[in-house]
Amino acid sequence: MKNKILLFVGLIATILFGFSTKVAAQNITTSDDYEKYLERNWEQVQLSTKIQNRMKKYYNIKDSFRDLYPDYYGGIYISDDAKNLIIQIVKENIPSKESDDYLIYEEIIGMNDNIIIEYVDNSLNELNAVNNYIIDSLMENKLIDGNLISTGLDIMNNSVSIELKNNSTKNQRKIKDIIDNANIVDKDVIKFKSAQNHTPSANINAGGKIWLNSAQTSYCSMGMRVNYNGNKGYLTAGHCAMGYTSFPSGTIQVKQFYNNQYYDYAFVKTNSSYTPTNNLQSYSVSPIPSNMAQLGLINYCPTITVNMAISKNGARTGYTTGNVTALNQAINYDIDGDGIGDTLIYGLITSNVYQGQGDSGGVVMIPRTDANGGPIGLGILSGGVNMSYTMHFSDLNVLPIALQNRY
Repeated sequence: MKNKILLFVGLIATILFGFSTKVAAQNITTSDDYEKYLERNWEQVQLSTKIQNRMKKYYNIKDSFRDLYPDYYGGIYISDDAKNLIIQIVKENIPSKESDDYLIYEEIIGMNDNIIIEYVDNSLNELNAVNNYIIDSLMENKLIDGNLISTGLDIMNNSVSIELKNNSTKNQRKIKDIIDNANIVDKDVIKFKSAQNHTPSANINAGGKIWLNSAQTSYCSMGMRVNYNGNKGYLTAGHCAMGYTSFPSGTIQVKQFYNNQYYDYAFVKTNSSYTPTNNLQSYSVSPIPSNMAQLGLINYCPTITVNMAISKNGARTGYTTGNVTALNQAINYDIDGDGIGDTLIYGLITSNVYQGQGDSGGVVMIPRTDANGGPIGLGILSGGVNMSYTMHFSDLNVLPIALQNRY
């Protein structure tokens, strides 16, 4: 049989497509400006990773995300023009100058001239305490009434953002009372907003790139190729694999997308008729920039930073770009289409990247030009608000180590 090639579902579109919300603010008017912006973005991503790893290594008191960082640390994000890295500091928690902790603090804030300090009220530990308590309550069915659609960290606003389908004062008070009664931290860190309907991005009625069945009635998108326990194949979204043991392209060996569980991913071991590559599939709906034809490979997963520039490639909407907007999101997906969330998935990253049903499983990347080694795989697209600038994805860093073996 003639060898078919599953092209790595990654980068497409005119350079500014899907990035229009940020372009005006950054005055990015030419492809040269955009490439310089991407170079700065990558520099800030590397610096952010270095800073956060330094803090996590030194303050690794407990094996829990809730206590990884010092109490003076509020968060970190990249400026809109990617010229600066903003570190949020809780001023009253800065250690005394006589302490060893202060030496680490000085080292961190002095790592680069592009670092800007922003003073905030809440530490990242406090934000995580509230957000994780809400997530735990969701998992214990204390808050599942179809009204709470999502919760997550809004780093740039130093708050926990909660989406409610009915964003009334009464419903806000109900959640605040639960937090208050738990006696964790100040419930005023919560900011509410009205919810939109979130769905996984698989399309069950259209043709596509990775067929889920031989009848070719539904499809998803391919993520990146990996070598899992000696088996070559590719990553895609876990919800694409639910109800299946195999696809025409291979057998499903790992899948993760169950109610009240973390992340959304699957591994497919390809059969002899399909060979996954690191090439990025281009679609006419939104073509890949010519200088981003192939994924670059690095030997670590960069730390995701709020407002970092990212891109995605999917079989429905092609290559689109945007920025990370929130961390540690719990999303109440509407699976059966009745307008009510019925499957809670935790630990997702949210962005303002354009996506639609059929893009599920597509690769999420840090866009870089080939001159810098190509875009870097960052995660696997999960879902969002269909055909909109709301996209959720699973961070590669949280996948089992055996699934992170890119080649």
